[in-house]
Amino acid sequence: MPKYHFMTLVTILCLFFASGCAQTDIGAPEPQSTPSSAEQPAGELSATGVYTGQIDGNSIEIKIDGQPEDRAYRAFAFSKKSRLQFAELSLSENTPVKITYIDREGQQALLTTIGRR
Repeated sequence: MPKYHFMTLVTILCLFFASGCAQTDIGAPEPQSTPSSAEQPAGELSATGVYTGQIDGNSIEIKIDGQPEDRAYRAFAFSKKSRLQFAELSLSENTPVKITYIDREGQQALLTTIGRR
């Protein structure tokens, strides 16, 4: 039985130390966003940009204003609310939009709201 306890402890320690080795993007500019208002949940960012197209049934691409050309184009996954808003807007390419979203580490940003500018 002590052998199993030792193996469990070793596994937990390995996972603990490996999680500290995650690479971060130091020095990368933050997306230009408006300050969080009282109406926005914590972690939610706002931005303006131009709708460039739908990638698939679950996500769209938006060129974010104020970003360098190589970092301006971002993919956003729909939330339930933003999917409905997007369907109602019937956007065409190059339409100016305002959005709120949540950055998710290792995943596409989650689009929480979208509207015309």
